Amino acid sequence: TEVATFARLISARLRAAEVISIPAVVAAEVSHRTHLGTQLSSHAAKEEAGSWLPSALVAPLVQARLQRAQQAGGVMVLSGFPRTSDQLQMLQQAGVPSPHVLHLARARDDAERHIADRRICAACGEPMYPLPAVDGAPAGLHSHFVETDCDADTPLRAAIDDAGALQRRLDA
Repeated sequence: TEVATFARLISARLRAAEVISIPAVVAAEVSHRTHLGTQLSSHAAKEEAGSWLPSALVAPLVQARLQRAQQAGGVMVLSGFPRTSDQLQMLQQAGVPSPHVLHLARARDDAERHIADRRICAACGEPMYPLPAVDGAPAGLHSHFVETDCDADTPLRAAIDDAGALQRRLDA
């Protein structure tokens, strides 16, 4: 499954744990054209697709949410963070009590196959999966991975999944 979807499943299992998806937060900052969103856009324009965001830009996205979760005494699931050892150190220095990190890993050839087949919905951006071929049904149909209000069937490949970006991400 996709990391963000897995994070939502973990959150549901933990009952009422807040899910913070770094890619979603980045997208929101960029779309709202905040100061940080402008910095993120500028970085993305200079970098090749598939490169990691620097911790200096990711930290402000996470720190305020960490503080809110700690004040509320709640559990939080971070999706897409930490990705580097300095980001893990940032969590520890922020006073997060015993952060538990679940690192999802898979064999490179399996990851390459998975990403090559991965699609997202052009309408809502949620992950989609190919429907199994059945007699009489056309091939290449996709469905949303998680139930959503979106009824579009418009799968597309995300720019981050192009061949060059894929290699950079897997090498990192």
